[in-house]
Amino acid sequence: MKNKTIATLLLLIFLAILLLGLVEADPSLVGTSTTNYALTYAHQRKCFYANGRFWVFWCNGSYMVYASSADGSTWTSPTAVRDTKFGHDFSVWWDGTYFHYAHGAGSSLHYRRGIPNADGTITWSISEQTISTVYNHINYPYISIGSNGYIWILYRDEGSSSSIYPYVIYSTDNGTSWSTPYRLNDVSSAYWTGSIVPLTDGKMLAVYHHQQSPVYVRLWNGSWQAEKATTSLITSRGAHSVVAYGDVAHIAFLENGTSAGKYVKYDATSDSLSSEITLIASGLPRLTVADSGTLYCFYGADNHIYYKTSTDSGDTWSSPVDWIDETTETLRDLSVFYKQYGDYIGVVYRTGTESPYNIKFAYLTTNTPPNAPTLDSPAENAHFDPSASVTFSWTFSDPDAGDNQSAYQFQLDDNSDFSSPIIDTGKVISSTSSTTQTLPSAVGLYYWRVKTWDSSDAEGAWSSGRAIIVDKVEITLSVADSRIDIGTAMSWNFTAIYAYDGADATSHVSVTLNDTETKNAIGKYYYTADSITDSLYGLTVFECNVVYVIFDRVNFTLSAVNERVDVGKEASITVSAVYAYDGSTFEGTYSLNDTLTKSEVGKYGFKVASMTDTLYGLTVFTTNEISIVWDMLNITFTASDCSPDLGEQVVIYWNITRVYDGSAVTDYSITVLRNGTSWISDASYGEDVVPDGSGMTTLLYNCSAVTDNLYGLTAFTQSPITITWHYISKPYRALNTQLQNEGNPYIVESTHLVTSLSYSSGRLTYEVNPVSSLAVTAVKSLGYIPRMVYVDGVGLLPEPSRSQFNSKTGVCWYYDEDLDIVYVKVAGSTVEIEWHGYVPSPAPAPTPTPAPMLFDVSVFAPHTVLIPQPLTVEVTVFNPTCLTADATLKWRLLDSQNRTVAEGTQIVMVSPMHSSIVKVTVSPTWTLKPGTYRFEAWTSTPIKSNVASQTVNIMFPTEMLISTVLFIIILASAIILLRRK
Repeated sequence: MKNKTIATLLLLIFLAILLLGLVEADPSLVGTSTTNYALTYAHQRKCFYANGRFWVFWCNGSYMVYASSADGSTWTSPTAVRDTKFGHDFSVWWDGTYFHYAHGAGSSLHYRRGIPNADGTITWSISEQTISTVYNHINYPYISIGSNGYIWILYRDEGSSSSIYPYVIYSTDNGTSWSTPYRLNDVSSAYWTGSIVPLTDGKMLAVYHHQQSPVYVRLWNGSWQAEKATTSLITSRGAHSVVAYGDVAHIAFLENGTSAGKYVKYDATSDSLSSEITLIASGLPRLTVADSGTLYCFYGADNHIYYKTSTDSGDTWSSPVDWIDETTETLRDLSVFYKQYGDYIGVVYRTGTESPYNIKFAYLTTNTPPNAPTLDSPAENAHFDPSASVTFSWTFSDPDAGDNQSAYQFQLDDNSDFSSPIIDTGKVISSTSSTTQTLPSAVGLYYWRVKTWDSSDAEGAWSSGRAIIVDKVEITLSVADSRIDIGTAMSWNFTAIYAYDGADATSHVSVTLNDTETKNAIGKYYYTADSITDSLYGLTVFECNVVYVIFDRVNFTLSAVNERVDVGKEASITVSAVYAYDGSTFEGTYSLNDTLTKSEVGKYGFKVASMTDTLYGLTVFTTNEISIVWDMLNITFTASDCSPDLGEQVVIYWNITRVYDGSAVTDYSITVLRNGTSWISDASYGEDVVPDGSGMTTLLYNCSAVTDNLYGLTAFTQSPITITWHYISKPYRALNTQLQNEGNPYIVESTHLVTSLSYSSGRLTYEVNPVSSLAVTAVKSLGYIPRMVYVDGVGLLPEPSRSQFNSKTGVCWYYDEDLDIVYVKVAGSTVEIEWHGYVPSPAPAPTPTPAPMLFDVSVFAPHTVLIPQPLTVEVTVFNPTCLTADATLKWRLLDSQNRTVAEGTQIVMVSPMHSSIVKVTVSPTWTLKPGTYRFEAWTSTPIKSNVASQTVNIMFPTEMLISTVLFIIILASAIILLRRK
């Protein structure tokens, strides 16, 4: 049971050490001394840590010496500071910049300061000073530096055996001058010893006593306050220890009579002492304080050095820790750091029972573990992209003032208990309070935490876990129409949710597509999100479906069934329409740009003007444009002779052209009528004749139907032809017409061809040459009953009767009075008819032929041209006709002798009822002599015009100048004469 209790106690001590962050260093030998007073007294301070080294001061029997060590193990050789015999003759203090000492050994009080260097030397800033006191017989000095920089020394000054008092003295100017010593107590005692420690705001607390007296305290806060005393008594000189933290001083002392270590606390705020407690059962406690305010109490017992701690300002204390065992060497005097320097609390002590005594040193690396870090960023439930690189930051916190982070450990887990971390950095040596980590790729809820190590490598507690969310945006794209017109923007929309919890993200997310929304090329385009902007969480990772849009149009292809169509008929057009993307057949309707029936000849263009796509609603289309000619045939009839003689054969031709372009039709089918009766079909000409004996005959030749076999045209216009077979042969027709016009007898008509005709003195002679002999011909004349008739030059024949004429062998002529026709029964006979008593009617006056319409020409020429400038004449040609013609313009320049000196011809295009202006240039003029010329212009074809002319003077510049001067002189003279009148 006893062993179990000991084990439990050791475990508790070990845990306390861990909690306090203490690291115990093994004792090391600093040096030796020949005096057993090398480190006396306990209340005086003999060691500290500065500039990376431990410093220990002691008396080696002859001198005040020091040694230093960078590691607390290997020490420099002792260096003498000054002569002295005992350790209690001096006290040291480290203020963070300077090392100070006070020395007094039954003589004057001495002070000096210096800088302890990192190489183990001391650079003295002033030489040792002698301070004047009341009696100048000093012992047991204690030095400290106030929070305002004042130097304070508490000491015992002895005037005589009955005049031994505790005094305090201070300097406000770094030891240059000193205050008047202040006596703390008026009781004379040879055992006065004391300490003076700094409080806040320059306040100081003096702690002093003599043998078997109370422990006295007095506050200085600009002036000395009333003395306070402990209830218990102290044993003897130097049997106390005091440290201050803030305005609270902690005092321990060896109680008289019991040898117990007592503890009492002083509070400057109330200027009062607390109740006393027994700190240790036996032994003299030595106090020091850590930066955190933790109190340490070191003491020796049974050749062991123990320590206890208090983290609540002395109210409670830990169990003692058995630190150093000096059983083999015998533990003697013990002195400790006044407070924690750096991360260390050191002790120096003496061992041995005879000279030389060992001066040994040990230290604790004291450090309170850092607090659990405060997590800064990211915030609770912050959202991040999968696999995002995220910087996690925290605030390092440590109870020890000035302590810094030296390492950290970061964990990320999908369990809040961190039982299976996904990320665990382990211990990372770094003073940076942040780490950048790559998050998992899986969407989910994760937790992170951090713990830190301080400058002393003390490990702190884990922070609480903080949640973060690995998330992404899930986007669903949709399009309003998957098949749209090229050149238009596709219409799209999207919905979005957060993958972690399915919350709607649509209002927080904006989406940029992977491609432009408008396409000018036919094709199927796939769209998805290219990037997003998340205004709520800042997420950039997303998933998105893929949609497509076909940018399309309709392609129309038009073709004409017939290139040419009859005017007035409807054209037939074949239209093919497909969707350009896949060639599928268009579904919908369309309209052409024009009607398919035309009543006028012409070439008309056709294309699709509009469409309605009932399948996809497209509006964009392409279309070719075709041309269709509405045309008709023009048939022109011509004949070899339109006025043939009876019995003369005539060839009738028909020429067929297309009205639109005048092209000849060579392959055709035609039906030609002869006086309304079908005559010839599908030939290019016909031959016809009216036989002699038929009398004058007029026949009309025209077309009843025609087909253009190339284009299928059937509509036509025509110029029919009329042919008249005459009873008077061609040489005598003009004479017959002349006789008629003159009022003389003439032949009106004849059954057979009259082959000759003459007239003289009222006698009309003609020859009828029928085909067969004795054929009867009737010749109708204009006039009255003839008086006599001569046949073939035979004498006068009396007028026969009808019956006589009808007889085969009867007379050869007979006159039908009612019809005024002479019937002749001859073969190649010449018949002469003589009229008597006939007064012909006057011939009608001929209709005057209208004068042709002429082109009108006018000229405009400059009055004067100076050599060598060219002569430029504007010629205006006016066309008064309805013809469009290229007129041939002729011009010439005549000199004063009417000789042509220049001439030319130009072609002028003149529109109907319009004028055209032509500039005619005569150049060079330097070839002409100065003088007066006449310019003439006229048109020669297609219609002649008048001759327009204008006079032009051509002269040298000097002549012009002379003429101008003469004109001015004449003008001036005229003006003068007018004024005189």
